[in-house]
Amino acid sequence: MLQAGLYVSPYFWYTGIMSCLVTSDIHGNRKALDSLLSWLAKLKADTLIIAGDICLQDKESLQMLRTCAVPVTAVMGNCDSCETFLALGLQPAFTRRLNYAGRTILISHGHKPIHPSRAGLTAGDVYISGHTHIPHLYRDADGIIMLNPGSAGRPRNSTASCSLITSDGVTVFTLNSGKLISSLEFSPHTNEVNNCY
Repeated sequence: MLQAGLYVSPYFWYTGIMSCLVTSDIHGNRKALDSLLSWLAKLKADTLIIAGDICLQDKESLQMLRTCAVPVTAVMGNCDSCETFLALGLQPAFTRRLNYAGRTILISHGHKPIHPSRAGLTAGDVYISGHTHIPHLYRDADGIIMLNPGSAGRPRNSTASCSLITSDGVTVFTLNSGKLISSLEFSPHTNEVNNCY
C-alpha cells in the first residue's frame, strides 16, 4: 500500500510527494469540474492530466480550467473539438507523453487502440486511457501500469472517480468522498493491486 500521510477521507491517504491528479470523461459536467479542482487543491497536486472528453461549453467552466493553478496536460477524446482545446489554450492531440518521477506516462483517450509496449513503454511506465467510463488499474504482462481513472462526469458502473499518481504508486478513488477504489505500488517487487470495491 501507499505510505500513510495526509488524511483526506476515511478511505484515502496521500504522501504529499510529487503528484498528478488524473481524470477523464468530464463531458461538460460543471459539478464534476468543481470537484476535480477541489481535489486538486486538497491534494496539492503538481499537475492535472485529462484523458479526453472534456467537452466544456460554457465560458465560466472554460475559464476555470484555463486558469487552473497547475499545468494541465490533456488529450482529445472522441467527443472533444479542436475549438474547445484552443479555447483552453491547449494544443489538440490524441496522445501525449510525459516524463514523471523517472517514469514515462503515455496518455490517450482510448477510443483509438494503442498497444503500450509498441508505443515504447516498458515495465514501470504508465499508460492512461479513458473512454469506457469505468475505472481500472492493473499491471500488464509487460509490467506496464494500465490506468483508467473512470469518468468524472458520466460514470457507467460506479460513482464518479479519478486517480492520483505519486512517486509511490497509483490510486483510484471516488470523486465525491475520496473512498479508495484501488491502488498499486510502483515497487517492482509487487504485482498486487489492492481493490477496495
